[in-house]
Amino acid sequence: MGMYDSVEIYQPCPGCGTWQMFDWQTKDLDSQFYTYRPLPEDWLTATLGGKIFRMGLGVFPKFPMDKEHTVWKDQAERREAQATLLPPYDKQLRFVKVHGICEKCKKYWELKVEVKDGKLWGIARELEV
Repeated sequence: MGMYDSVEIYQPCPGCGTWQMFDWQTKDLDSQFYTYRPLPEDWLTATLGGKIFRMGLGVFPKFPMDKEHTVWKDQAERREAQATLLPPYDKQLRFVKVHGICEKCKKYWELKVEVKDGKLWGIARELEV
């Protein structure tokens, strides 16, 4: 059994259309059990939930001894950090291959997540190579 990074995306299943949190696995990155969360496609333009909305919003601790709120300037900075790939992948890759299973239809999927400016963007889908 190997070590894989994961890419968490709330998206519809490409087959049955059921919205769910997919924990896609990938072998394309460091394989250090890192968890990435791609930015939404409208991150730069959305007025609700996008970068402009999250700039200046505080990051709150998730449990009593959590120090995460002391690291990030605001929610926008933390959200972009969750999507950022480490070197050399940030400049080498145009997409990251991911795979996983839909909880409802039980179909196995092998898809891709787009890489732009060293960050993961959008949902997992078939991309033109």
